[in-house]
Amino acid sequence: MAELHGDGAHAGGAPAPTPEPARGVPARGAADATAAQSARTVGQARGVAPARACVSSPTVPALTDCLLRPLARSNVVINSVADKKYSLYAINYVLALRAANVSNFVMGALDAELLATFRGMGAPSFSLANITARSAWHATNRHKIRVVLAFLELRVGVLFTDIDVMFMQNPMPFLNKWPQADQFVSSDMQYVRLPPSAAQRSACLLYTSPSPRDG
Repeated sequence: MAELHGDGAHAGGAPAPTPEPARGVPARGAADATAAQSARTVGQARGVAPARACVSSPTVPALTDCLLRPLARSNVVINSVADKKYSLYAINYVLALRAANVSNFVMGALDAELLATFRGMGAPSFSLANITARSAWHATNRHKIRVVLAFLELRVGVLFTDIDVMFMQNPMPFLNKWPQADQFVSSDMQYVRLPPSAAQRSACLLYTSPSPRDG
């Protein structure tokens, strides 16, 4: 009888033969490929559509339809943006929405610190830290315009407000009274006597929706 040494060779120096798989049992790689193909076939037979990639806004790449669609109610999402200097306002904003039983909101963070705060609260959020401007004031206002545009690019309506706005109740029943409306605007200067042109430039709340006319 041939003796098997520690190096895996038979006596006489001949290499040990490689064992062949049992008949009727496919090799591991073939089995995996067969299982994957079977899963695809079963999915197609059941009418299960393959998962599609998320669509990002060209203006704000961090904002995607995969984030917005599950949140939207009547195709509307409430939004505001802030940075860490306004973190207390931002926290209060989220808490007020939750107290009013509002779930269709998402927060924009101008820096990593506030983004971490939102995520620690379990609040839906996205980053705006990759867009720069000459000053914090310019950055915030530039982001406001870009965020509104990003929502419309993704064909989702947005109720955008300043971060110091507090919701006392759910605004959706009010908006749903006028489903044909494309925009609502509210100024925070209604009790201050300013020239009309100045008051019109200070909007604390803006609702806008993608119109069928936009294609």
